[in-house]
Amino acid sequence: MRPCIEKLYYETGLHIGHVDIMRHAAWELIFITRGEVHVEIAGRSYDAIAPCMIFISNYEPHVLTVRSEVYERYVMLVNPTITKNVLRPTFLQTVFSIHAPRFCHVLPLETGTALDEMQMLFRNLLNEREIDPEDGEGELIWLSALLWRLYRLAPGRFTSVGGSAEKIVAAIRTELENHPERKLDLNSLAAANYISSYYLSHVFHRVTGYTIKRYLLLCRISLACMLLSEGNKTVAQVAVACGFTDASNFSRYFREITGMTPWEYRKIGETS
Repeated sequence: MRPCIEKLYYETGLHIGHVDIMRHAAWELIFITRGEVHVEIAGRSYDAIAPCMIFISNYEPHVLTVRSEVYERYVMLVNPTITKNVLRPTFLQTVFSIHAPRFCHVLPLETGTALDEMQMLFRNLLNEREIDPEDGEGELIWLSALLWRLYRLAPGRFTSVGGSAEKIVAAIRTELENHPERKLDLNSLAAANYISSYYLSHVFHRVTGYTIKRYLLLCRISLACMLLSEGNKTVAQVAVACGFTDASNFSRYFREITGMTPWEYRKIGETS
């Protein structure tokens, strides 16, 4: 099994005023153990004070500015494609994937047992990767344990499956995330779940905070970020592969969501 985690490291020694301008095709989890940063994620601003976690999806541009003399953190980059295929239950992925409009990216942690457990889980993940960097199975066990612990601490950061409406929405979210290139047919989605298109639109917005059309757009941009980072396709080919009818529309929506053009995004990936 290929590892889900692309990078995992512990970092110290960043000075006051250090700025990270981060854009990448991976899901990101930052665990701040000491210090403070100001972080801007997809147009929202936070003052993140240790100990805390920061959850960032791959389509969300983000800038971190160090605000303290001492600053230490773990940084984890998770491959969305691999993780979607192997991480179960799937709702554990939702802390990373398409975030609701009111999603709070920063999770403060209390000192004590919860903090000790988080540090232990991150150390175990680092140890697992040092022992065998290619062993995705052992890594997945510790990643699952970490996400389960986070779910117990903050279930509101995850989209869990409860009643029948939530199950329908979860199934449609999975379909949109796995096949964003497909043309949206609201009537067919509704008929497949034995509900009206009006009710489907209503319940989807209630659960996710997005219209189905907007959610699909975010899924397409998320896929585009991954394809652009791979560098195997032209921008026009990426547009088609993500379900856009032309490169012009793709570029316009991509810039709206990520804050840069597809060409600028690819250039950053090539130089990072």
